[in-house]
Amino acid sequence: MVTFRRRGTGARAPALTPEARPRSSRDSPGPGRPSPRTVVLAVRSAVTAAGLIAHLFDLAGDGTARIVTHEPFDARDLTADPDTTVTWRPRAAAHDLPAGHRPMPVVDSEDPFYGDASATWTGPGIGSPSGATAFLEPPLGRGASTRGITPRGGCGARGRASSVTGMKRIVRAAAAAALACSLALSAGTAAGAAEAGAGVGAHGGGADRAAAPPLALPVPTGPHPVGSTVLPLVDRSRTDPWVPTADGRRLMVTLHYPAARAGGGTPAPYATREEARRVAEGLGLGGAVPADVLAATRTHSRTGVRPAPGRRPLVLLSPGFSVSRWTLTHLAEDLASRGYVVASVDHAYESYGITLPGGETLPCVACAALDEEGVPGGVVTATRAADMRFVLDRLTGPRPAWRHAGVIDARRIGMAGHSMGGASATATMAADRRVDAGVNMDGAFWEDLPAEGLRGRPFLLLGTDETHRPGGPDATWDRMWPRLDGWRRWLTVTGSTHGTFSDFPLIERHFGLPGPDLAADRAVALTRTYVAAFFDRHLRGASGGLFGGPSPDHPEVRFQNP
Repeated sequence: MVTFRRRGTGARAPALTPEARPRSSRDSPGPGRPSPRTVVLAVRSAVTAAGLIAHLFDLAGDGTARIVTHEPFDARDLTADPDTTVTWRPRAAAHDLPAGHRPMPVVDSEDPFYGDASATWTGPGIGSPSGATAFLEPPLGRGASTRGITPRGGCGARGRASSVTGMKRIVRAAAAAALACSLALSAGTAAGAAEAGAGVGAHGGGADRAAAPPLALPVPTGPHPVGSTVLPLVDRSRTDPWVPTADGRRLMVTLHYPAARAGGGTPAPYATREEARRVAEGLGLGGAVPADVLAATRTHSRTGVRPAPGRRPLVLLSPGFSVSRWTLTHLAEDLASRGYVVASVDHAYESYGITLPGGETLPCVACAALDEEGVPGGVVTATRAADMRFVLDRLTGPRPAWRHAGVIDARRIGMAGHSMGGASATATMAADRRVDAGVNMDGAFWEDLPAEGLRGRPFLLLGTDETHRPGGPDATWDRMWPRLDGWRRWLTVTGSTHGTFSDFPLIERHFGLPGPDLAADRAVALTRTYVAAFFDRHLRGASGGLFGGPSPDHPEVRFQNP
């Protein structure tokens, strides 16, 4: 069933400079324009019995809003509140919804969930995939911004579906990860936001974005300068699950490490232009994030420099599904500056764009496999666990792929990941006892742990307060919590969104895109602080009170004790 319900209006704040950017980027109309009305869409699937939430705003300022989801539904089941007239137009058919039906409950939160704003509507009420437009009367206010959709379990949420149509809802949460989950914007949305008022962010309009200077990542906080190198690896002992005809399982690994001295070498690139273009387009951001500008993001690491002497703990990083390893660069550089070797891994055919050394850029074959063929998400986490085991073999084995691998202390290994990468951390630890500690940053779990759990190894859950609080929309954390049988903490961050724990808050701020309540600088600081403190404690034996309870220095972080 689908329910529409109107919500309140908003008042426009005065135009602000980027430095005074409001913590909430919810746009409202300017003087003389009608106030926007937000319509909440709730879907309950007959297949998965899992809710789906969408907040719809005017995209073009003409009173229309495009609704996008992958939830099966029957158009005859749509209902509306008496004071809202909604007309569905899937394909050429129109379904006028009767007023007066009692709406089913919806999640009524101050901020919407974020999700994939570039998907298409499918379901038995429509047939094959097609777009669907909701016409809202009276019209929405001109210039309101868009928040997208996501399964009620939040970005990365999962359910137990037994059909392809049920999987469509599940996979989009993971496939959208990062920008789509955090920003939920399309190119049209960004243009509408710019028209609404340009006071948000550093670069408001499309032309300004294209001419914008590159983003500079925040300076790492540790005492060491940072070196970087890229390792292309191929595991020819395995068949790639997404492209069986490929020559083995190909991985791209970026290593960040403490450098022997500052300077020397050359600045490390952020991403290739083709990677940036494909990821932006794959997430529906098109011209909102110009590929040239995104690819030119300035890092704080240098290639061709020797590592500092000494033996260093190793941290593996795995990104969200459909995005790339460079979306975790600010965290990787910070950990390296604090004395860790960090291996950020791109998993072949699981990102919209992964560029190989010869210039070939791999597409996201896995996106289609999960979305259209019903492949379970557990295949992804199991595949990534095997990927990480191979990376460990090539970094700590008898014939390492990196000539400076001697600086790695193979007795101290951790893993962290975002979204699907976070879920893959538990899968990797379950499969490989060499990994001593793990962090899941806002990823729902696709598979349960085995009966033996993690054999007493420590694990940190770090997520959004909206989705991953105990008893919240994503029940997988509640289910997994008792199976974490070692040291454990469950932290949520107030005002955060799914992309908070990656580079995306910095990207959205730089390109003038609407963002969450939590400011980008705070998102970076909190992610760096708690992830580093966790690994300091469990890979270095450091003591400290950061995990003893709430900190006055970090009031956004909530300690959950389910």
